[in-house]
Amino acid sequence: MKKRANGEGTIYTTIQRNKRTVFLKEECTICKNCTSKCNRNNFERCDKCKNCTECLKYCDRYYCYKTTKAQITVKSKRKSAGTAKNCREAKEKKELKSNELNKKALIKNGELTLLETMQELEKDKLDKTLISQNSYNRNMDTIKKIENFDIAFIEMYNLTHDHFKDFMALLVKLNTSQSNLDKIYDEIHQACKICNKLDIFEDITRNTFISNVDCKEVQAFTIDEEKLLLNYINKNESTLVNPEKCDIDSITVKNIIKLLLATSMRIGELCSLDKNDDIDRKLKKFIVRHTITKNLDKHSVIGETTKTGRKKKQSGGKDIRFIPFDVLFDEIEVESILDEQIEHSTNNLLFSTKDGKLIEHSSFNVIFKRICKEAGITKDCNVHMTKHTGVTRMIESGMDIYAISKVVGTSVRVLTKTYAHILDDFVDREIKKSKKNRQENNLSLTEKASNCKIISFAAYK
Repeated sequence: MKKRANGEGTIYTTIQRNKRTVFLKEECTICKNCTSKCNRNNFERCDKCKNCTECLKYCDRYYCYKTTKAQITVKSKRKSAGTAKNCREAKEKKELKSNELNKKALIKNGELTLLETMQELEKDKLDKTLISQNSYNRNMDTIKKIENFDIAFIEMYNLTHDHFKDFMALLVKLNTSQSNLDKIYDEIHQACKICNKLDIFEDITRNTFISNVDCKEVQAFTIDEEKLLLNYINKNESTLVNPEKCDIDSITVKNIIKLLLATSMRIGELCSLDKNDDIDRKLKKFIVRHTITKNLDKHSVIGETTKTGRKKKQSGGKDIRFIPFDVLFDEIEVESILDEQIEHSTNNLLFSTKDGKLIEHSSFNVIFKRICKEAGITKDCNVHMTKHTGVTRMIESGMDIYAISKVVGTSVRVLTKTYAHILDDFVDREIKKSKKNRQENNLSLTEKASNCKIISFAAYK
């Protein structure tokens, strides 16, 4: 069938055959009496057929009809841009198709959905060892949260500023926590960055959307609560857990809690310590270079770095830190705990289950919560509070923030943000000391200097 162009290049009018292969036996009077038999053989309808209204009721109508089509060139090949009733409609369809293809050309992997792009990105980062297996699992959990919404299935080239803005606004309305808002923002931002789609973040930053849920301040044990906990585990050291139901013995539970409070380590770091390689008895220091993490199968393993180690290495730092035995308690007490635990342990790990397996954070946290409750501590407790408690004691003792950062393995920036309220309390106490000192020395801006007890210095010669 010959196509007949109408002078608009890739927009043309042609005759389209009806794809019907079996025709109705019944025909209208017009078709029966038509001498041209256009309904069967020719490519054009006669005037009678064009004006026939009976065909619409029961006849199989005409065999051919006119249509206007548009084509577009893609990679040196012609591709249909749509079929229309007239040239104007065909031209509009062609322009829409052309704009769509131009968007795809500008956007890397533009035909992938947001969900597919994020998944591919995380796999690529894992393959290139840019993230650990545990980080991969956490990021995939964030992606699963995004998967519950329509935005996840929009192709990247169709993703717009309004899609993203409406989505984030919806999350705020659903009382999503600030930490989850930040994680979701980061995942989508990374996906858009590799696809050259950062234009959707115009006037939107990480701090644009603020959660309606109040951020929880870190909780630490007061000195009295810390004493309650230590007194309880010392008095009940042999009955802290039920030996028939728990795969960790009471002595191990007692010593883990004590060393968590004494070192401010994370539970994963403490329970990955090698009793031979990670404890320097001569220099009286713990050597922290690993933590318990999860592999792709979500099984607990000892990781190659600490929790913050990968970032430190990427920025040119070292992923190793040393914690003195006496940073928070007397070193003799810490050594006695180590002596007991080393003699009690069954393999190279300082702490393990009865059958030598790694102690997981979640299982120990259940034990810790119950012990705190039995000790008479009324607040909602978790094992990570021991780290917060250690940092709080260091701040209260006047220890420099940079020294604290070195001991606990947390950046000064994060420490300042996380423990802001504790630092504020410490500053207030220090100001009160200054006020007391001022009063003792009778230092005043308005009284005569002779009344002030200012320490005099010998004249410079």
